[in-house]
Amino acid sequence: MPRGRVTEAEVAALRGDGIRLETAQIHSIKISDVGKIAFTLYSENALLTWPNQDFRIEGEEFEHEGQTDDEARFEHHPVPFGEYDLIVGDGRFRIPAVRMDAPPHAVHVPWTALFDPGDWPGPPEEELTIDQEEGDEE
Repeated sequence: MPRGRVTEAEVAALRGDGIRLETAQIHSIKISDVGKIAFTLYSENALLTWPNQDFRIEGEEFEHEGQTDDEARFEHHPVPFGEYDLIVGDGRFRIPAVRMDAPPHAVHVPWTALFDPGDWPGPPEEELTIDQEEGDEE
């Protein structure tokens, strides 16, 4: 039995499947200690986004206060990999930093986190329309 690094050819020979590779294939990986924080803020059921919404990010090595853009998105890099608290209104969400090429997190923020109960404007028209359509099918 080979010890240490085993090539694909040695594995094939050990299996006895008759495949003999002439060259060993070597793979390399890049390990990074930094990533990005990226998210999009959605309503609870993802029918709406929360553009221009104030938020705060708290982490061991990174803190930031800001506002989402017109498409309810935010992205910042580089940040150390790890877990971060995203505070939006009264809501707190735990999100990890991700690779630079990863898509943003979809963060679903309930109405109750953004509005005082007395100020809540009620469900948006899109939600009422969906409820009515589902009720019509029964």
